[in-house]
Amino acid sequence: MKQVEALEAPPPPIISVAGGVFNVFHMQSTAGMLQLEYKGHSFWGKHYFFIRPMLTAMATFQGSLYAAGGLAFDIPLGKYAFITPSFAAGFYIKNGGKDLGYPIENRSAIELSGAFKGGYRLGLQFYHLSNGSLSRTNPGAECLLLQLSIPIN
Repeated sequence: MKQVEALEAPPPPIISVAGGVFNVFHMQSTAGMLQLEYKGHSFWGKHYFFIRPMLTAMATFQGSLYAAGGLAFDIPLGKYAFITPSFAAGFYIKNGGKDLGYPIENRSAIELSGAFKGGYRLGLQFYHLSNGSLSRTNPGAECLLLQLSIPIN
């Protein structure tokens, strides 16, 4: 069995732009969405696993907004691919979009991306928004996005 190749240094901080579908599993109430995300310098990890802070902001075409902060866990799959689970807590504003039941919403995400020369990445991100039963209403929402990540040095 071939061993996964370790990275010599942590990945650089990145800014990601993404577009996709909000509430992807409920076809009668889906909406287009845009997202901007920042993943900072790794503060823990070496070669096979890197933990870094992240900030994310999302807007749906129906006017809903979400902004959050949390942690991303970069796991290299060789030199040219990453799997990145992340967890964040933030604030959701419904506006004309889906009622998620409470303004505080948690995000659990998984991202699979390919890395290119210069540290650029292209990938898919899937996540679930939930208030964790902080209110009686907790319908949650799932989002699927195509994401381009740009390194910042």
